[in-house]
Amino acid sequence: MIEISGKLVSKSFMETGSGKFGEWRRIEFVIEKTFNKELYSIPFTASGKWADLVNNLAVKQRLRIQYIPIGKYSPSSNHWFCNNKAIEIEKWVARKKYIPATVGDGIFNQVGSELIKENQLEFKETKDVGKV
Repeated sequence: MIEISGKLVSKSFMETGSGKFGEWRRIEFVIEKTFNKELYSIPFTASGKWADLVNNLAVKQRLRIQYIPIGKYSPSSNHWFCNNKAIEIEKWVARKKYIPATVGDGIFNQVGSELIKENQLEFKETKDVGKV
């Protein structure tokens, strides 16, 4: 299983059908990923509940995808082909970062927490009593 994050740039229409195991849904989509100042487009296939999720996402939404590359051999053209099957998809959400800032003698962060130096415990040196 491989994990990658990128920006959704294209998606196809949802394909639906029914088989011997019941109803199925599938969608193909493409994300863009920048690596070493080069832009790469990577195609994926999602099915089931993940197809529903991709279908409801807007283009330019950032995603984190866990996928399995599946290789297939075509004897008629004597080539290998690869399909990236998405097995888990989630919207990429930036984590809240708390940047400490100093104001006067105290240290504050963006949510207003305060660190007061007088309330910290003092550590005293202890003498070695000897081995027991």
